[in-house]
Amino acid sequence: MGRRDRTAWEMARRHYVERMSMEAIAEEFEVSRSTVSRHLQYARDVGLVEIRVADDPDEYSPAVRRLVQRWGIRA
Repeated sequence: MGRRDRTAWEMARRHYVERMSMEAIAEEFEVSRSTVSRHLQYARDVGLVEIRVADDPDEYSPAVRRLVQRWGIRA
């Protein structure tokens, strides 16, 4: 992993896993908040970070809908 990737990964880990603010990360790395923001964007762009939004919990799959209709099962 190159230096830029390593720095982006470290910043992303602190922000997304450890829940540190960009300001706190900027202070730790002695860079500006905008530099942290650019590194986080880079980490997303190159696949170091993947953000996933779960499926709508109110949307049932066809199989689940059939169970609900047939047996009256509710989650």
